[in-house]
Amino acid sequence: KYDSPVGLNELNNSATKINAYPNPFNSSTTLYIDNELITKNVNFILLDSYGKEVKTIHNIQDSELKINRENLSNGFYIFKIVQDAKIISTGKLIIQ
Repeated sequence: KYDSPVGLNELNNSATKINAYPNPFNSSTTLYIDNELITKNVNFILLDSYGKEVKTIHNIQDSELKINRENLSNGFYIFKIVQDAKIISTGKLIIQ
C-alpha cells in the first residue's frame, strides 16, 4: 500500500514548527522557525518542482528567515531545513 502520492514523504512537523508568510508570495516571504531548531549547522534548501536545488542559505542564526524571490520563476517549491545532513523539517512555498 502506498501512502505518498508522487513519492514525497512528509515529515511529521508537529514538533518542528515552521510557518511561511505570505505564502503564496511575489517578491519575498518570511519563514518563522521554532527557536528550538536554531542551533549550529542549520541550513535552508529550496527545491523546484523537479527536485533541483535552486537556493541555499547556510547557518541560519535567527528564528525569522527572509526568502527573496530574486530570479526564481512562478511555481511550486519545497524547502528543507537541514542540520548536519539530516532533514529536520520540510514545507511548501508558492511563488506567483
